[in-house]
Amino acid sequence: MINVTKRMIALFVTAIAIILPLVNFAPRLYLWFFQRYVAKLYRRLRLLEVESRTEVASARLLAMQVDLDNIDRAAKVLPMRHSDLFFALRTHIDITRTRLSSLLPPLQCRKAAESLLRLPNSRLLRAATAHPVCARSSASSPIASSACRLPA
Repeated sequence: MINVTKRMIALFVTAIAIILPLVNFAPRLYLWFFQRYVAKLYRRLRLLEVESRTEVASARLLAMQVDLDNIDRAAKVLPMRHSDLFFALRTHIDITRTRLSSLLPPLQCRKAAESLLRLPNSRLLRAATAHPVCARSSASSPIASSACRLPA
């Protein structure tokens, strides 16, 4: 009986010696996986930012907004335990979303202006002032209003 007790104690001590370092290592491993996931989201966001600084077509710009929405949806599943990383990522997503939405009206206005140039001159002015995107963007942004002006 004493022999069995000694073996049980040896097994218990060995199990504690193995499990204790694993318990200390588990939070660091979880944090590493979490930071890796956030870094992957930041990489995707950085690619969108770099691409938004180049000249992009309207269709690609809409696809970029869909990608940004996917990144935002993926960021919402992050645990609130790491809220500082979560809110920093959300701030950068909002900045990128603002940049992409500021690029969209000039592209739409430029398309509208090109299509309006094909109209006869009597309807050209009336159609240019009635275009909803040009009217909205010219009131809000000087950059967008310059893109909405029709060539003389």
